[in-house]
Amino acid sequence: MNNMNPADLKLEESKANKRNNYATAVKLYSMAADRCLDDATLYSTRSLCWLKMGEGDQALMNAGICKMKRLGWAKACYLQGSAQILLLTACGPGLGWIQPRRGSHHSQE
Repeated sequence: MNNMNPADLKLEESKANKRNNYATAVKLYSMAADRCLDDATLYSTRSLCWLKMGEGDQALMNAGICKMKRLGWAKACYLQGSAQILLLTACGPGLGWIQPRRGSHHSQE
């Protein structure tokens, strides 16, 4: 696989993604990203794979790289927000500041 050209890697990545084999897709995207340093789509799709695997920290990192490579791209911002939401929801119910509790000083009761 290391000898594959970027076009072939993208084809294999797409196949792995369609089979929901996100771990393989991430490896292939990483190999392609090493060869195509300026391709923001590789980082965006790898971010999406990390999201689908529930790895918010990796998804956020890749979305950030994608956003730096293609400034103002809405997809990069969406992926970044999705990763942040995944990380927040993974923290569990202890995040009382996200949703006001009943009887808090903010209520008008």
